[in-house]
Amino acid sequence: MKAEEVLVGLLKVKEAALAKDKPYWWVDACGICRNLGKLIGVYKASNFVEAYSQGWSEYSGSPLLPVDGSYCLGNCWTGEYGAARLRLLDYLIQRVEDLGDSEIGFGGE
Repeated sequence: MKAEEVLVGLLKVKEAALAKDKPYWWVDACGICRNLGKLIGVYKASNFVEAYSQGWSEYSGSPLLPVDGSYCLGNCWTGEYGAARLRLLDYLIQRVEDLGDSEIGFGGE
């Protein structure tokens, strides 16, 4: 998949996270992976976030839960936990923008 396709998905996730009126596909109880997965595919989104979040300065050390804190049970996009998700989202957007027109591998492809 081209980096620019992932970038479009990330930008839509950020727009939805900040929107008052959420799009039909958005789920507040889901993080970046699941919401992005609805746009580019769950497998691709999970593998992308797991791989590309590891360089983030606030990385939790867990590829499955890159934002530090407990598993979200409710709205994952509010308070400090939500603010951290938005910072990770901005980091991922910047990383993908830096890739230009490159292909992004998703393991097994």
